[in-house]
Formats: sequence, C-alpha cells, structure tokens
Amino acid sequence: MSEQDFLDLLVVVADSHAESAIRTILSQRHKSVPMRAITFEIIRCPGNDPQARTKGPDFLCEYQKRAQHGLIVFDREGCGQESRTAEELEQELETRLGPIWGDRVAVVAIDPELEAWLWAGVSHIQQELGLSAEALRGVLGGFKQGQDGKPCRPKEAFQETLKRAQRPASAALYGKLAEKTGLKECRDRSFAKLKDCLSRWFPPADLTGSV
Repeated sequence: MSEQDFLDLLVVVADSHAESAIRTILSQRHKSVPMRAITFEIIRCPGNDPQARTKGPDFLCEYQKRAQHGLIVFDREGCGQESRTAEELEQELETRLGPIWGDRVAVVAIDPELEAWLWAGVSHIQQELGLSAEALRGVLGGFKQGQDGKPCRPKEAFQETLKRAQRPASAALYGKLAEKTGLKECRDRSFAKLKDCLSRWFPPADLTGSV
C-alpha cells in the first residue's frame, strides 16, 4: 500500500442516511467543525444499526492498517441493546477496539437516532421541504418536546414532517440538511463527541502552525 492510499479516517456507519450526513460534514463542513481537510472513506455496514454495533469493530480491525483513525457511528435505538445507555455502548466498543487502535478510535452512539441531529436546524428543514412555519408547527404540535426544544421522538417527527411535505426520505436530503444546519446549533451529546474527536484528531491548520 502506497502512502497515497493511507487514509486519515475510516468511518463505519449504519445506513445511507448517516453516510450522507457524515460525508457532507467531512467534505464540506470541516471548517465549521473545526478541523483540517482530510482523506477519508466511509463503509456502510450491512444490516444497519445492529450490525454496525456488533460488526463495526471487525470492519475497523480489518482496515486498521489503512487509516490513522477509526470511527463507528450508529443509532442507539434499533441497535439491539436499547436497555443500555449510549455511553455504555460506546465504552464497550471502544474498550474492545483499544488493544488495536488505542486512542485513535471512537464510537458514537446517537441517542435515540440520527434525526436528533437534524432538528438542530428546524428552519432548514422547513425550507428544504417547502413547508410553511404553520404547517411545521402543526406537525411538531403532535410530538412531546424535550428541554432542548426538539421533539423527543426525532425520527417519528421527521417522518411525519416528510409525510406532510410529500417527500420521501433520501440520503440526498440528509446530505442537504447536513450542509445547511449550523453545527454550533446542534447541542446533542453524540454530535458534540463527534466534533470533539474530529477537532482533536485533525486540528485546523491555523492551530498547527501550518498555512
């Protein structure tokens, strides 16, 4: 393997929606993270969240000689271990990967699901789906809101919003929302961990003395 083939980061995700969102963040929003531009590859784990949790470490171990850092991202809800907290799931997998990857790896379990990140950009959801503010409020009125002002059932609320807008869920849509949503507006614990890892592993050029 040549030096050119060596990646800065290898990411294992559960589905095409997460792949699109992560790809957008790494390729188009890296300055907002903040982090430097990197080389990366994203592997979509067959079997969605349960397989990403159980098989994700195997994928990383298989590819550990190809990348400097490894990352696994999956939803806690639907991963097959819903009785455990996201932090417990992350710690278990990071402990499992530690002997091989050391501190070059991280696991991000989104609680409950990826859509929790999207609701940080309510105005962008409204604009992208072509809904009026009144129509969106009508949808959200049917869902309990958390202390952060986001629906407690983010995936179901997003699906209902798509239904109201007569739009299908697609990877492209998740990518567009990741492109527009202000990253500082997303205060989700899992997203904060993702940003912290990326900033620590790949600090912006102006923090490393590079030009």
